[in-house]
Amino acid sequence: MRHGIHAHPDDLDALTAHGGLARLRELGFTDVALAVADGGGRTLLPWHGGVGVRDGDEGDLYFRTRGDFGMLEPRLAERVALDAGPSPLERFCRDAADCGIEARAWLHPLRNRRLATRFPHACVVNAFGDRERSALCPAQGPVREYLIQLVEELAVQPGLQALEIEGLGFADPRRGAARTECALPSDPYADFLLSICFCSDCSEEMKRAGLGLDWLRSRVRDLILARLGTQDVLAPRRASTNEETFRRLEDDLGHAAMFALWSHRLAVYLRTIKALRKVTQGRVRVALHVHFHSLFSGDAIGAPLQVLLGHADELIASHVDDGVEALRSTWRGESIRGHVVRVALRPFPPYYRSADELWTARSAVRDSGGSGVVVHALGTLPWPTLERVAAVLRDGAGEATAVPVAPARARRG
Repeated sequence: MRHGIHAHPDDLDALTAHGGLARLRELGFTDVALAVADGGGRTLLPWHGGVGVRDGDEGDLYFRTRGDFGMLEPRLAERVALDAGPSPLERFCRDAADCGIEARAWLHPLRNRRLATRFPHACVVNAFGDRERSALCPAQGPVREYLIQLVEELAVQPGLQALEIEGLGFADPRRGAARTECALPSDPYADFLLSICFCSDCSEEMKRAGLGLDWLRSRVRDLILARLGTQDVLAPRRASTNEETFRRLEDDLGHAAMFALWSHRLAVYLRTIKALRKVTQGRVRVALHVHFHSLFSGDAIGAPLQVLLGHADELIASHVDDGVEALRSTWRGESIRGHVVRVALRPFPPYYRSADELWTARSAVRDSGGSGVVVHALGTLPWPTLERVAAVLRDGAGEATAVPVAPARARRG
């Protein structure tokens, strides 16, 4: 199994005092994915010396661009704009080659607060007419043009071997740097309804699919309000599977409407990744971050794994908001042998509370034929924790008390 780690340019600067990328290679990490666009928000950094908090401006780039992006022009991070030397991405690719680390670029391109503020008509619009403050709509031509140009710029970076792309689907309201205050626990039903986009481009495509937009918008609003206003969050709550949630949405919206929505989203998703594959072919490998379930929002592909075969060199199943039990439940009985699939996770509380839990997750991935684990993310982990995590992934610390994982069976459909 191959294990990688995500990192921010600031993390690599601070890593110099600990031995640089060569130290990560000694710990057993075979690849590092550098964030080439800022994720935004405030991040606490346990071992960065005098810099304990990082403030990011969502979407700012850590490499220089040359091409024409059309309407949506990206902005360089201030440190890149002011420094005439090599960009953080250029330095990273050079240093990775020197120590035998595979250099990857990590990109979440449809989350960009600055572009969303400057061009609000390019954003996702929910059923209430509210525009997402940082989510660009993947169905829109200028957004797709921006995304293709961004990926093409990365594909020609010397020394870059792979590109990890996250969040190509329609964003749900809990993602991104903007904090969502709500008494309700994570609710895939409401999140899916709030992710349905009614921008002009999506509206035209849904009309062509035969959807009555006035009815759909009104129905979605009513369902959201009923869901948010009728739950007692202090009462016992039975967790629903994604399949159960999907069936409830089918019942509440109607099979025809759900099929039209699903078809629209799948068409947008495949159109996007086909265009990206075209500009990266023969240059860098492409890894897509996905969730394998039927709720087609965020990174969820809303379709069987086979739909993406041939469109990506690797899939990274995102479990960054899950603990070990949720991961085991998802992977129990699944088999992904024959495909390059790794799991992204956050190996710290509240998601993981011991080395044994992390080993149990690693075992679940291994027993299903998974290719390894991607750790999210370097700068957020205290150094002793990073070394412990690396030992578990590399040497199997905790194996003796790991919870057994059910034998895998072939994935259906």
